[in-house]
Amino acid sequence: MRKPVKTKEAQTVNSISSRILTVSLTLAGVKRWQFAPKRFIGASAPPRDPNGHRPPILRHVTVERQDFENWPTYVVTPVSGGDAGQILYLHGGAYATEISTGHWNLVARLAERTNRTITVPIYPLTPEYGHRDVFPTLQRLYRRVAALGAPDRLAVVGDSAGAGMALALVQSLPAGDPRPGDLVLLSPWLDATMTNPDISAIAPRDPLLKPAHLRSLGHLYALPDLPSVAEVSPINGPLGDLGRVTLFTGTRDVLNPDARRLRQLAADQGTDIVLHEYPGMLHDWVLTPIPEARRVIAQIAEVLGQAHSVDSPATAMAPLELRS
Repeated sequence: MRKPVKTKEAQTVNSISSRILTVSLTLAGVKRWQFAPKRFIGASAPPRDPNGHRPPILRHVTVERQDFENWPTYVVTPVSGGDAGQILYLHGGAYATEISTGHWNLVARLAERTNRTITVPIYPLTPEYGHRDVFPTLQRLYRRVAALGAPDRLAVVGDSAGAGMALALVQSLPAGDPRPGDLVLLSPWLDATMTNPDISAIAPRDPLLKPAHLRSLGHLYALPDLPSVAEVSPINGPLGDLGRVTLFTGTRDVLNPDARRLRQLAADQGTDIVLHEYPGMLHDWVLTPIPEARRVIAQIAEVLGQAHSVDSPATAMAPLELRS
């Protein structure tokens, strides 16, 4: 019999800022949003800006470029020293869009709140490149970051497509590689096929993401494989031995049904994913300047500040208490 799972739901009333954001994006057709999926009706993404990945001026952190195997790679260190551990952060953008100012602001806030040093790779984008180009280098970069400290003080964090890539990365690690202590998934894109039947009920209310556009980009990123392959759709990959997993999702995000489904599938394989569901929140709201985004960052900081117990898996997987 399938084991029932519970979803933690934020019980607070949405802020005025979040409601204004939702209404403005709906009325504007997302024309000024950091990820504009309506551009991707065709077969390919726009040309990559070679300078588009450069971080803006960020407060309370230092940024050093340390390229890795021809990938532009940045190391972000808080002024507090960043000695509490390491984070490997993978940005979203449907595998086709460059890292944005919203992503950089998130990285800076995470570094400051967690006192961790964050490595940010600028991975190659589709349609010129696909998952077969990305993963060998990403695995080697992970090993370099993992060698900088204790595995229990290493977290892999990603948003949207970057969150799917983060999960797929941990799934793809050989048995001898250390697993991260934490895996944090923000509005994750988990299934590039977009075939979950529950998506159709949310799609009319999601002003940001269109399933057909995502399906097209997932196909391009997967080539020459099918988009159902685990490196592109990690919901189809193994869900054991992932470390402590924390997932944030909003109910006005077409990716929400697969976040719920991942929680159940993982439970069936013995992995407890702590899923925080924010009612009314849009995709990737953590990138926006609203109170709900600050609340998520505070929750992540609390999770990453909790000590892991090697002798007690139950303690290591203890769920985070939501606070209003």
